Amino acid sequence: MHSQPAEITIDRQQSLGDISLAVRSLGVPAGLVCLAAAGGLSLATADRGIAYFLNAYLIAFMFFLSISLGCLFIVLVSFITRSGWNAGLRRVAEMVAMGLFPMMILFAPIALLVIMGNSDLYRWNDAKYMQSSELLSKKLPFLNAQFFVIRYGIYAVVLCGLARYFFRTSLAQDKTGDPALTLQMERTSTWGAFLFAFALTFAAVDWMMTLDPEWYSTIFGVNYFAGGAVAAHAFLIVATMTLQSRGLLKNITVEHFHDLAKLMFGFTCFWAYTAFSQYFLIWYANIPEETKFFLFRQGGQELQTGWPNVSLALIIGCFILPFVGMMARGIRRNRNMVFFWALFILATRYLDMYWIIRPNYQPKADVLLGPTFGLVDVLCLIGIGGIWLGSVVFIAGRHPIVAIGDPRLKDSLRHKVA
Repeated sequence: MHSQPAEITIDRQQSLGDISLAVRSLGVPAGLVCLAAAGGLSLATADRGIAYFLNAYLIAFMFFLSISLGCLFIVLVSFITRSGWNAGLRRVAEMVAMGLFPMMILFAPIALLVIMGNSDLYRWNDAKYMQSSELLSKKLPFLNAQFFVIRYGIYAVVLCGLARYFFRTSLAQDKTGDPALTLQMERTSTWGAFLFAFALTFAAVDWMMTLDPEWYSTIFGVNYFAGGAVAAHAFLIVATMTLQSRGLLKNITVEHFHDLAKLMFGFTCFWAYTAFSQYFLIWYANIPEETKFFLFRQGGQELQTGWPNVSLALIIGCFILPFVGMMARGIRRNRNMVFFWALFILATRYLDMYWIIRPNYQPKADVLLGPTFGLVDVLCLIGIGGIWLGSVVFIAGRHPIVAIGDPRLKDSLRHKVA
């Protein structure tokens, strides 16, 4: 870090203001209407029904959940590493992490359906199916409705508790400026990171991997985490630049965006590493229960379903294009290019969730369905996104969008990349 000769001024009154009122007034109601329309449209289609709606709902849910989880990770790592450069934009990450509250509420309908015995989404909730093979029957102590809902409650308490603690403590520091609160959050972040890793990993396993109860991967949670970290940095770039266009966060410079772009680039490579590691280990072991996941998605002469094209698009869109496109330093320091790649990466993160979850929608056992995407998917994406964003903005309220009490704030606003 280097100090600039000019004095840095901080607007202590920066808040979302009128933006907050507009978004929260429109986001949540519009989201609820879109979800109701998606559910009605899916039920009205005889060959789809509630199963298709739940699949589309879960895809959108896991996408937006990954952004809030990634932002909570950014907050935790900022305190663990005593990071100073991002203190000026960490409050935005804290606010987005609070989006875990509406997301946990949005999962409640799925948990309720599971406890009621519905197996349209999670096949393991069908007792006859689970007794159909010895492998599945041995998973019953873990894959049962009661324990599933209990685990959901644990994840909600842990993740929402961590998000709320850092957000509320940071707001308290705005009023007092007490540096002891920073030390307190640093200590909490060390053990909080372990709880975060535990909750994220098991939630990813419970809510996505068990869609196919026979399949398993030892690296699935890490892969989901990596994707969430990419999505979170991309969303921070989009959100911060959007707020700047409304006259806020003026002290965030190209230096900060350059570092965010480098982290987005780095976690893109990490996601690709975990994805390849998962594929390589499963290919090498060649265990039928594991290989079935990739066999269906990469196809063959007997499996011409269209999913190989989606798999190819995933490789190109989630790794090859961003890797080549963001490698040059000049691109990472170009605001327009960074904004473009952030939006592009957010779109490919949704594609990743689609690629993992949608193939599990197979209403007829004797028919292998190819990729399907329609109005129900769009409505679920807008619906979940509207409720999530509207709730985040509502929680943010008129609180400062900069951590004005952080002792490292002025160092952050003077940040310069060497």
